[in-house]
Amino acid sequence: MNGELRALGIAHGLLLGLVLAAPWIGTQVMLWGIEALFIMGAFQLRLADRRFALRPGWRGWTSHIRMAPQRLVAWAALAIAALIALPHERGVSAAILIAAILGELLVYPACVWLLSRLSRRQLGLVLAVMILSGVMVDMDMLRLPILFAAGISACLLWLRGPDGDMHAFTAALAGGGLLALAAFLWPGTRPICVPAATVAGTIALAHLSVLRRRPHHWRLGGQRGGFRLARRRFRPRPF
Repeated sequence: MNGELRALGIAHGLLLGLVLAAPWIGTQVMLWGIEALFIMGAFQLRLADRRFALRPGWRGWTSHIRMAPQRLVAWAALAIAALIALPHERGVSAAILIAAILGELLVYPACVWLLSRLSRRQLGLVLAVMILSGVMVDMDMLRLPILFAAGISACLLWLRGPDGDMHAFTAALAGGGLLALAAFLWPGTRPICVPAATVAGTIALAHLSVLRRRPHHWRLGGQRGGFRLARRRFRPRPF
């Protein structure tokens, strides 16, 4: 279960390192970074797991864990960092662990079973409902699994769309930038702008990883594109 999107993997690792260093940098970015990590982690998980249906038997619900158990270390490290950064709010660390368990054992298998047959338009509607539902829920224990499901929906939405398309990449990048700017200018909009900006930025990074060049068609009149090796003529040296 190795991901193929290098730009997204680098950004995910940098964000994880920033959140883990929050006890020494500052605790203000901790909660927003945790939500972004749940979205990006679910996106990466759905991308790495190629199946579109559950395997038969109860072992199908945990096959993604048995394929890459080292992923669970990141959730444990995140809970420990939250415990260090927020010693007076021990509920945040417990909420991270419970949300990670719910996401891995319940939300992800259920999304594989329910969302795999939806169209791209239906997935966009589900994604919007997930983001809005996360705003309405106050408990971290419930909001983080909802954002985990939003990350899975975002990955399926990207897989259904034109990957590597410049127009889709530009739209996702511009939308993420505008949402991030709105969250910075109007702090009251952060509960909805930060998850939406994370989804848009994740999709933009996914497009960037597979961005392909515009194809060049054959030209009429004998003009060929590309490189041509030139012959080198060697002149005899005078003795």
